[in-house]
Amino acid sequence: MKRRGKHDFSSIDVERYVGGGLNQHIESARVKLTNPDVTVHLEVEDDRLLLIKGRYEGIGGFPIGTQEDVLSLISGGFDSGVSSYMLMRRGCRVHYCFFNLGGAAHEIGVRQVAHYLWNRFGSSHRVRFVAINFETGRRGNSRENRRRSDGRNPQTYDGACRV
Repeated sequence: MKRRGKHDFSSIDVERYVGGGLNQHIESARVKLTNPDVTVHLEVEDDRLLLIKGRYEGIGGFPIGTQEDVLSLISGGFDSGVSSYMLMRRGCRVHYCFFNLGGAAHEIGVRQVAHYLWNRFGSSHRVRFVAINFETGRRGNSRENRRRSDGRNPQTYDGACRV
């Protein structure tokens, strides 16, 4: 029993009233305060009585979006996913940055992890996934590589990202 607002009655008064009504209208009803067979969850908000059918456990922590946005370096290992989850619990909207060193299959796996985290814990907010590809034929920071990669497309840029 939860109450919000000001009332002329207490929570115990409501529990007794509802329990007495159930006891009168259902012949097989008995009151068992320890180990009850059925528990009735009620909330009183100002002048409304709400019957709670079920509850869903949240992740706890602060609501997402109440803290600053953060950029999570996600690598595909379990620790980067866990750290992103922990930041979501702290109320941060988490964007993802992935340095692709392992090819297309590795990127697909990491995107699936990021999508799972977003879908399960943060889908109320839009987030970004930035993948920076490191192709085997274009390593280093030479002048030729900088000319070929202008930074406009972070999905294919070699080694740096402008957001």
